[in-house]
Amino acid sequence: MMKTPKIIEPAGNQDITLEVMWNTNGESIDVAPGSGHFVWIDLKPKGNKVFIARYI
Repeated sequence: MMKTPKIIEPAGNQDITLEVMWNTNGESIDVAPGSGHFVWIDLKPKGNKVFIARYI
């Protein structure tokens, strides 16, 4: 899957390689469906306020 979102936080922005996402059932998914859905990713932020952006 290999997506490269941008992590935006007060400590500084960074591009990451997103290798896997999970839905609320713990199943691996390839696409975040959008509004009303929760998706989990393996992210270790520097602080407690983080935005995730994608390149279009």
